[in-house]
Amino acid sequence: MTRESSFALSVIIPTKDRAEQLSEISLPSLAKQTSHDFEIIVWDASGDNSSRLVVEDLAVAHPDLVVRYFQAPRSGLPAQRNDSAKAARGEIVFFIDDDCEVSPDGIDALIEMFAQNRSVDAGCLVLETHWAAKGNEAVNTSKGFGAWLLTIGNKVFAGSSQISGIGPKEMPVRPGPVDFLPGCDFAVRASVLKTHAFDERLQRYAGYALWEDQLFSHQLYREGLVLSVAGEGKAVHHSVAGGRVRDLFNRGCLEGYNAGIVWIAGVFPYDRRSILPFIWARIGFLGVVLFPCLCKPWEAPRWKRAAGYLRGLWVFFWEECFVFPSRA
Repeated sequence: MTRESSFALSVIIPTKDRAEQLSEISLPSLAKQTSHDFEIIVWDASGDNSSRLVVEDLAVAHPDLVVRYFQAPRSGLPAQRNDSAKAARGEIVFFIDDDCEVSPDGIDALIEMFAQNRSVDAGCLVLETHWAAKGNEAVNTSKGFGAWLLTIGNKVFAGSSQISGIGPKEMPVRPGPVDFLPGCDFAVRASVLKTHAFDERLQRYAGYALWEDQLFSHQLYREGLVLSVAGEGKAVHHSVAGGRVRDLFNRGCLEGYNAGIVWIAGVFPYDRRSILPFIWARIGFLGVVLFPCLCKPWEAPRWKRAAGYLRGLWVFFWEECFVFPSRA
């Protein structure tokens, strides 16, 4: 499954208990690439060997591919990204999700972008998102007047994350410079990863992370590094129904705590005036979380996310403002 060599690019897929997505989405798209100057690394934190078998089948079916499988010593998306990057042999490291499909010219497009413009430090392909229904998350299921109220609320609070600077105003849907990159479609020079790492605080709840890609990429941007979207190729993110965090309380904790960490690590050090927009945005997001609860207050699962969100915010403010204030 391996060959000792160096490559222009290493594709890394951190995964956990999602053999089906590997088998049907990400790996088949990599087998169709026009480029041959890349390796595939699957960094697996699964509880069984299903994903390993998928990787082995791919290696047998496509002996021309360089496929390397690793059992992850640690679980959690930031930890898996940090650990797997050390095994990469490519000059460029391209992180994708197990449910992300890369167009046949995608790898070539990234290699060409980095080769032709040495000033580009990180980048991605044009991203399309195909969102599946997430009915068990009990969020944003309102219609009619309720949907109108949510739309007005988002406008008043400017999309919550955007107003406080912790998220992009739009996804990378066209070529050119950007200030954020998506983790499902995230290429970076290997030299950058020697001095930068994904923040592992963001995997505190449920073993999954949220916005670790936004924090990492925006910190690079704030430091003056160049981020760009390639002129050719694309990636398609097929979000799976149900999501990766099915416990609504943990989902809420993740949203509250991680929003705080992204802000205090990636925005506040560069803009001290951002504290008021951050608080305003958190109030707005709380309204978005509470709205489904008020629509159907008898459905207990809806309240779990709201309770988790408040819990996550409380933990963030307590630890970062009182226990570890020097982190700011």
